[in-house]
Amino acid sequence: LFGDVTCGLLSTLFVSPFVSIVDKAIVERTSAKKPILKSMWNTTSQIVRDPKAYLKSPLFLMMWFVYGSTYVTANSIKTFVEHSEYKQLESTERHRRSNNKQSENNQSSFGKTAIFACTTIVNSGSSLLKDRVYATMFSSASASATATAKKIPLLTYGLWCTRDFMVIGSSFVLPELMSDKLQKLQSSSSSSDSFPKIERHMINAFSQMMCPMVTQIAVAPVQILALDLYNRPSNNKNDITSSSSSSPSVASRLQIIKRDFFSIVGARICRIAPAYGIGGIGNTYLRDSYRDYLI
Repeated sequence: LFGDVTCGLLSTLFVSPFVSIVDKAIVERTSAKKPILKSMWNTTSQIVRDPKAYLKSPLFLMMWFVYGSTYVTANSIKTFVEHSEYKQLESTERHRRSNNKQSENNQSSFGKTAIFACTTIVNSGSSLLKDRVYATMFSSASASATATAKKIPLLTYGLWCTRDFMVIGSSFVLPELMSDKLQKLQSSSSSSDSFPKIERHMINAFSQMMCPMVTQIAVAPVQILALDLYNRPSNNKNDITSSSSSSPSVASRLQIIKRDFFSIVGARICRIAPAYGIGGIGNTYLRDSYRDYLI
């Protein structure tokens, strides 16, 4: 477990600064219509001028907390699952294991479900704390005198949870499923020399990078709507489609999504690539290397 914690914290330490810069830019884009590149440049300049202040700021600490706790949880649950599976296989006779493949598959499915469920709970909880801090600090509402008293709508929390569910699934579950599928396709066509054989680790890395990035096409509208509900809340807390003159209409919310869609998708892809792509690859490499060292 010491290795799981260390690998999780180290792999996210170096990607958290970039991710925090992009997250701040997304909040400022949806609330104050500030260009994403301009926001990223301004934040980067502030970090370069005073890196110590940045490392002590909520901007960095909240982001590192989110991804550090997420990877530490994923690593730890994987270790518990692998240890449990090893002990069970060790106590089972070889011929019974070979004749009970369905039981192994069910056990493997249980392990994946446990990893996904626990990681989602930790990531969603920490992300909600981070998003609340970011929305309060960097949205247009924070400039008003009532910013500290302004509550975040329940619908915004719900959309943030939906976003996290999609992101975690595409980062910790889909890559393995996609990698297994690609490897089976490659094995089934191994008799053909039309395509060169791709190494397993290359397929794993490709799947780890592509799944989270492609998912951002569906995640971006959810993120935009969540922030729009915070910046322009409806008078009717249970209805985002309120037609009251003082409440934003469905058309206006769709217009916000349309306006910011491509910029937010691009920003989230840039954000997710280091967070779950590069960070995921680095975490896997460090964890595997540590395990090999112990063995």
